[in-house]
Amino acid sequence: MSATSAHRCVHTGLVLALLAAPAFAFTAKLTRVGGVLGTSVTYDIQGDPGQVYFLVPSLNTGPVPLAIVDPLDTRFLDVGLDLATVWKSGFLNGAGQASVNYGLPNDAALHGVPLYAQFVTIPGAGLLIDEISNRASFMLGQNAKSTYTVGAQPDSLDGHGQSLLDDGRVLLSGGASSLGAQAGFRIFDPQTQGFAATTGAMQHARSAHASVKLADGRVMLIGGGDAAGTIVATCDIWDPATGLSTPAASMSTPRGQHTATLLPDGRVYVAGGLSLLNTADIVATLNSAKASTEIYNPATNTWSAGPNMPKPRVGHTATLMGNGQVLIVGGIELTNLIIILVPDFSSDCRRYNPATNTLSSAAAIPGARGLHAAARLSNGNVAVAGGVDGDPVLLTFTVLSSVRTYNAATNAWTSVADMANPRVYPVLHATGGKLVALAGLSTFDISTTSGTPVQAIETAPESGAAWSAAGSMILARPLVFSTVIENGLRIVTTGSGDNGSGGSIPDTTAEIYIP
Repeated sequence: MSATSAHRCVHTGLVLALLAAPAFAFTAKLTRVGGVLGTSVTYDIQGDPGQVYFLVPSLNTGPVPLAIVDPLDTRFLDVGLDLATVWKSGFLNGAGQASVNYGLPNDAALHGVPLYAQFVTIPGAGLLIDEISNRASFMLGQNAKSTYTVGAQPDSLDGHGQSLLDDGRVLLSGGASSLGAQAGFRIFDPQTQGFAATTGAMQHARSAHASVKLADGRVMLIGGGDAAGTIVATCDIWDPATGLSTPAASMSTPRGQHTATLLPDGRVYVAGGLSLLNTADIVATLNSAKASTEIYNPATNTWSAGPNMPKPRVGHTATLMGNGQVLIVGGIELTNLIIILVPDFSSDCRRYNPATNTLSSAAAIPGARGLHAAARLSNGNVAVAGGVDGDPVLLTFTVLSSVRTYNAATNAWTSVADMANPRVYPVLHATGGKLVALAGLSTFDISTTSGTPVQAIETAPESGAAWSAAGSMILARPLVFSTVIENGLRIVTTGSGDNGSGGSIPDTTAEIYIP
């Protein structure tokens, strides 16, 4: 079929651009970039060089049978035909590429509306349509506002791991759900804003573990609690190339609620944590905290001892600074008083130097705290926000709104503006030149690690000079995991929320926030 006759077919029934993914493999790939209301969305198209393409955006998912334009074609388009006035067509260049841009109005009525897109190419061999691309989908959203993701999680999930992959997707590992402890993996894809399970599974279910993306793109799952609630030393490594998980060498000691930090040389530094988790005996649980640290070498699949911290510690943060050292801040420390260990919140800070495998004193943070959040700033320094202080023995707590920044060069802390909301278990992101604080609890019960969720989101410049209200989460989510995606354009947050049903089954939604 000639290009002229092909164009005639298209213009007499531009319906053709609306086709669905074929059952066989294709090279046609559609990638979305951007898409915030008030700006624009770009669709990058990849296919066979010289082909004619038709890009079909839609507010619907289809399916639309291709038989409406070619009776011999049994395939379906994965989007609807409702936005025919804004379809676009053109030729793929010599590299098989094209780009289509749409301006998006800053219309509040469009916030939270899903937009789908797909493209087809012509002519095919024996058929009018040649290839059909994947479907790209996302929720239209305004700045400083949240939407749900296009697709919900397969099941509720808490206590899982969450790691950003090299290709921009996000891996969710393990965790506890309404089906019990999980050993499987789920992947969130920003191009579909949906979740999909992978075929692999860990050697056993685990939650409250550490999840670290290694330098080669694989993800390591370290320790945590198994299905029986027993803290384990075992580890797994998940490979994005295969979607499968394989056991890695175990740590020297079981750990849960520990920190794990990827070092500049590709090794992983693990510090502190608990070896027992018993909500009926908080004192015994805290007394199981570890002072030891250890380092995993992916090249040899071995662990080696790191320097011990002065006291056992849990509820701390460990952040890689711009100078390649790790800053350990606060947490709950155990002090040995003759024959008993007494837990207390700490202001103590340490710096781990991987070049010398040594741990040295750092300036104490102004104001003891644990269960806080930390984020590395663009200048390589560290911001710390929120947390809790009080007496773990008497079970009296004060949830904090204070924020501090640490200067690695001067070994000094600066007290900056407080957040408007006190937060324990908060999330703190440094992205796009600003700090974003979300989630956390405004009240705290250590026996259940529960409290009143904070739905408000607030932002500040990286300097922390002042905090401003910046929207809110859609649902109150007690404990969340949150990842900056799309080069800082969006933040995806997962974790069961209260959907107001009052039922025993937690909510399975996830949220997208546009900072």
